[in-house]
Amino acid sequence: MQKILKIDESDNLIVALKDLQAGDIYHWGSEDVTLVTDVKAKHKFAMEAIPVDGIVSMYGTAVGKATKPIAKGEVITVNNIRHYAAPVSLEQDAPYEWNPPDVSTYQGRIFKGYVREDGRVGTANYWLIFPLVFCENRNVTKLTDALNEALGYTNNSLKDFALDLTAGEQGGTAKPKLFPHIEGVRCITVTSGCGGATSDSKTMCDVLAAYADHPNVIGITVFSLGCEKAQRKMFKESLVARNPNFAKPALYFRQQEWSSEEEMMQTALKQTYECMKALIPQSRVDVPLSHLKLGVKCGASDGFSGISGNPAMGLVSDWLVTLGGASGLAEFPELCGAEGDMVKTVRLF
Repeated sequence: MQKILKIDESDNLIVALKDLQAGDIYHWGSEDVTLVTDVKAKHKFAMEAIPVDGIVSMYGTAVGKATKPIAKGEVITVNNIRHYAAPVSLEQDAPYEWNPPDVSTYQGRIFKGYVREDGRVGTANYWLIFPLVFCENRNVTKLTDALNEALGYTNNSLKDFALDLTAGEQGGTAKPKLFPHIEGVRCITVTSGCGGATSDSKTMCDVLAAYADHPNVIGITVFSLGCEKAQRKMFKESLVARNPNFAKPALYFRQQEWSSEEEMMQTALKQTYECMKALIPQSRVDVPLSHLKLGVKCGASDGFSGISGNPAMGLVSDWLVTLGGASGLAEFPELCGAEGDMVKTVRLF
């Protein structure tokens, strides 16, 4: 069984695929290395001696610098390296050429989707609740939790286990979904919208408008306080700019217009429920993969993510894009240090 992996031939670090012992001898190509320390699985060791301030590299790019001399065969830890990223340049030495993979095996494949009136395709039906200012976050989560609990969308396995445990022989009973054609109620909370620059509030409204217009969203409930910078008018302008034909059910609640929070919340719950109840059930139909769009994100990283989950999703993305679909990075803080490589692969359309 293979125990080590060199990701790029220019790397001076090797990945341990299994727990390795000091004194073990390993070969990679024409290179030999004797471990001078134990190396745990998922950790890395030096394939060559690295001086102080010497660059350590993986994936064909710099990932750090040595803070002390590192011997050939020594494990890499936070005690002998520090963060370092290669300088990012917007200049490309040569145009990046993407080679589409062979997808003949997947031609004609379909998925079950919801075709919307504008031709876009959704993969789910969600009612979305969000605020225009952070001080309404609590009301947003309260309404979302109340609706999901009442309509049978709550999926809390730990709570179910506790109910089973305390119910004795009777056991717990799952609440049936009142609207099975709707997958549930989702919410978004925010951290701005009150003070700050107008441009920040405008950007937030643009993002919220994009969520509202998403083909997986079937209606929205929007909360505001009344004195925020991200006013309802600003959000509606963002929504019209994104989709002039937006026609989904939309409910708005400005708290300062109500005599009490309880009255507002009860009305919001009732009206949201009535809107969900009035939605005409839509059936899923066969749709080609060219209509599928993926947003990929971190799924809890570990030392093997870069040689397992990440490239696997990259391969899936290549297949999907070749078939006419799309794939986008929905979460990218882990690109720290890889900015240069990402810039090189950018294609302008």
